[in-house]
Amino acid sequence: MMTRKAMSRHGLDGALFLAAAAVLAAAPSAHAQSAVPGFQPPLPSDIKQVQDQLASYDQVAVAAARHYYQSPNVKKDMVAMIQGLTPSIVASVEKDKGAPLDAVEQKKLATALDKATQANLDLLLGLNMVAAVETLSKEQLLALDQFYTSPMGQSILASTPQLNQRLPAIFQNFMPKYSVSVDAEMKAVGLGPN
Repeated sequence: MMTRKAMSRHGLDGALFLAAAAVLAAAPSAHAQSAVPGFQPPLPSDIKQVQDQLASYDQVAVAAARHYYQSPNVKKDMVAMIQGLTPSIVASVEKDKGAPLDAVEQKKLATALDKATQANLDLLLGLNMVAAVETLSKEQLLALDQFYTSPMGQSILASTPQLNQRLPAIFQNFMPKYSVSVDAEMKAVGLGPN
């Protein structure tokens, strides 16, 4: 089985990395306004860059993306997605500390994570908007917005946080077999651990 050190060496830092990647990949993301298929421009790194980039796109497409990503259910889904990473963050903090967190430390960490989530939510939503406008056509964005503002779309959005909360457990169950397969495949091509 692939060790944590080997996973890190190969860029596979466990369930946290894969859960985050899966959650982000599940969100509508990035690239219809580029003429080069498959090209994904770099995403901005702060909210000012997000705003500047969004200002450079078709404003009808941006408005549809903004309406979708600013809806209460999508915001709630994004918060739930981030909160789904909490067990991995707690495990990392406990590992660094060398001991389990006591009740006071758990409460402090929960407060810190809440504040960090709220402080960065607009950036996360903005990055998703940029990615969506770069990936989807204006017509697709309008259809996405129209569907998710419908009663059925709202019911799906309302259920998405519960689905996203299960992603860490999915990857916790997936990673052991995947790690064994990666090790075997890497060994087969002469790159595996000795």
